[in-house]
Amino acid sequence: MMKVTTQSLIKEVQTKKKPGKPTKTKVIPNAKGNDKKIQSIKEKIAKLQRELQSQFDTTAAVMHKFKEIQKKHDDKKITQRQTMPLNRTLIEIQNDSLNCNLIISTHVLVARVV
Repeated sequence: MMKVTTQSLIKEVQTKKKPGKPTKTKVIPNAKGNDKKIQSIKEKIAKLQRELQSQFDTTAAVMHKFKEIQKKHDDKKITQRQTMPLNRTLIEIQNDSLNCNLIISTHVLVARVV
C-alpha cells in the first residue's frame, strides 16, 4: 500500500490540472430543447417551494393557535384550582390542545415527506 500524504495529494492535483489552460466546455447540440427542460425544472422547483412554504405557514398558524389554546388552558387551570374541580370548559380546552397536537404532527410529517 502506498502512503498518502498531503504533498502527494497536492502533486496529484497539480499534475491533473495544467495551469493556464481553460477547461473544455461541451457544446450541446439541442440547446433550445435543453432550455425548455431547464425552464420546466425551474418551474417545478418553484412550485414545490411554494407548496412547502404554504405548509410551513399552515404549521406556523397551527402552532400560534396551539399556543393560544395552551395559554387559555393554563389560565383556566389556575382559576379552576382556585374555585372548583375540573368542569366542562377545561375538558374542552384539553381536547382542543390534543387536536392541535395531532394537526401539528401531521403537518410535520407532510413537510418531511415532501
